[in-house]
Amino acid sequence: MSQELLANLWAAIIGLILALYVALDGFDLGIGVLSLFTRRQEDRQMMMSSIGAFWDANETWLVIAGGALFGAFPTAYGVLLNALYVPIMMMLFGLIFRAVSFEFRGHSRRSAIWEFAFGAGSLVAVVGHGFALGGLLSGIKVVDGHFAGGPWDWFSPLPILTAVAVGFGYVILGASYLLAGTEGPMHRRVQRWTVVSAVVMFAAIAAVTVLMPLWFRAVALQWTASPMRYVLSALSFGAIFAFVILILATFLRQYSRLPFAFSLITFFVAFAGLLAAMYPYIVPTSLTIQAAAADSRTLVFMLFGIALLIPVMLAYNLYLYRVFLGRRAGPHQESY
Repeated sequence: MSQELLANLWAAIIGLILALYVALDGFDLGIGVLSLFTRRQEDRQMMMSSIGAFWDANETWLVIAGGALFGAFPTAYGVLLNALYVPIMMMLFGLIFRAVSFEFRGHSRRSAIWEFAFGAGSLVAVVGHGFALGGLLSGIKVVDGHFAGGPWDWFSPLPILTAVAVGFGYVILGASYLLAGTEGPMHRRVQRWTVVSAVVMFAAIAAVTVLMPLWFRAVALQWTASPMRYVLSALSFGAIFAFVILILATFLRQYSRLPFAFSLITFFVAFAGLLAAMYPYIVPTSLTIQAAAADSRTLVFMLFGIALLIPVMLAYNLYLYRVFLGRRAGPHQESY
């Protein structure tokens, strides 16, 4: 197997792992953010209990993605961790704070404090995700394979718009997941959250899509070249179609799980568009996939490990969702 093929294969594998992480952990992060805007404690407890069986398994994909990036693209790993240190630490501290709130809530007499901590940790993690992605898309200064910029280069208009898109995208996933297990006033609030978040997310994505080619001339040339323009056009139409179905399905009570399915489809299509738009760069305009890849022997050796790990992880996640998906707990009862 050639070095070029191995490098592209590993880029696709890491893209798949990140897509699974964003989709799976995205909905429970979105539920965490929504809990900050929920007044009734019983509703907050239900929201936390509904993801109690999933959240830690979902975050495992992030660990796998980090390990795969370190092994397959060590140069990119070093550059990204230096350039995006602040948003990555925000994300990690938010995830840690959220995990602590899950454990302490069940043993504390003041559970409302830990419910707030769960929401705050989720919000901090979401903001970290958004700024990390935005910082990557806005360009990272690399000289001789090393980060040559400043610690706040990631903070600019493009990353801010990206953080808005990511944040509201997670809220869509969380709200559409809750649609299947709520009723009455709570169900109507979740419907509003789904629709408003979808509109804001697509507006932010549209703004990022317009700014990217204006920001980078190389991106503009790449996006308008054949066959990339046809690929991006097809993915754009797919995302718009999924968005329309998502909005319509939100108000169809008899198909309560359909919005969650189409919110996932929307995310996967948007993520595929992002990867296609970045190719052949792993760090846009600075490091290509080929330049950042490890040697062939390392890439081949890692394939054996990932070939065993991904099926096990997928089987475990499928089992969890088959057993627990759709269950909702009462205010004093866990669902797992």
